[in-house]
Amino acid sequence: MKLFALLVFLSSMLLAASCGGSGSTLPEEPDTSPAAGPAALPPPSTLRQVSYDPARLVCCGADYITTAGFPRQNICTEDQCCGFAPDWTPAEPDSSGLAYACYGFDMEGYDRAERITFSWTGQGDPADLWIGLADFSRNCWSWHQPEAGSSLELTLAPYIDAETRRMLVLPLVTGTAAWQLSRIHVGDLASLSGVVFADDGVSPLYDVHVVLDGDQEYAVRTDYDGTWRIDGVLPGDYEARAELIGWSFVPESQQLTVDRLQHELGDFTGSPLPVHDVSGMVLDDKAGPLRGVELKILRQDSPYGGVSTWTEFDGSWVTGLPDGDYTVTPELVCWTFTPESRNFSVAGGPVVVDDFVGDAEVARFRGEGPAHQFGRH
Repeated sequence: MKLFALLVFLSSMLLAASCGGSGSTLPEEPDTSPAAGPAALPPPSTLRQVSYDPARLVCCGADYITTAGFPRQNICTEDQCCGFAPDWTPAEPDSSGLAYACYGFDMEGYDRAERITFSWTGQGDPADLWIGLADFSRNCWSWHQPEAGSSLELTLAPYIDAETRRMLVLPLVTGTAAWQLSRIHVGDLASLSGVVFADDGVSPLYDVHVVLDGDQEYAVRTDYDGTWRIDGVLPGDYEARAELIGWSFVPESQQLTVDRLQHELGDFTGSPLPVHDVSGMVLDDKAGPLRGVELKILRQDSPYGGVSTWTEFDGSWVTGLPDGDYTVTPELVCWTFTPESRNFSVAGGPVVVDDFVGDAEVARFRGEGPAHQFGRH
């Protein structure tokens, strides 16, 4: 029903606005220096595949509107993203609540089966995300729902105008939840891999976070053999670094440009840092010791490279940490803790962290027979 309603509302409106059967009905060349700048996606600087011509990328929507007037509605710019703010259900009498924007791509050299990837963020239902492709062979829009809202795999030939070699892509959002679109990418995505060793050059380091920072952020942990691999990396410039509390790494970071499908980074080599004892206690609300509580420790300047330790029979815990500022958080199934976490600093000597106090969550069931309580022993 939803798709039928979309087709009824959009077919005449969108075709009249931007989809014709020949190159003569397509938009003119985009203004290469619009007054407001290209405020919506995708940033041409991130499109590095050789078959693209970034200078001719048409980025319409929000503040960047060509004289041809690609269709767009209920969108805004949000930190280099295009924000879609729909207010529409299948029962709506018209299409005014739909949110959509149209983007044009120079597709010279692209005529085979390809994957189109969309980077969405939002709290709505992925079933509200639709992609319209201008089908130049039939003079109509072809509607698709990406896998989990993120990608389509299709043969591009019907969607590339024979004269201009241009493809028109129209992301459309139904429903009432807001979504942000930060990237559209045509073609396969890159895979990156590497190894992290200890400073003997032989022993692999396990559970090290390898982080890629750029327009997008990716993170993965090393396996038992020290290897790591990140798939689905978008083109762009990145900084790669290794993080694990208690270790320093050489090099500190590696700069790379992702512009091909496979990349192998140089090895990271880790050396242990001098550490100091950090200890504490976890008690229940009767001042009894709690055994088996996990204490998760992170540096305050990074969500990566954290370590864990566990309480003993007497509720005590201890670990070794280098100088720095940290946050420790206790976790145990069916228990809550006061406070939820504590901050502390290590500066050249041992540290004793103030106690945590746990309270068991109690579950009760109604019915015949005795009441059952879980969490308290």
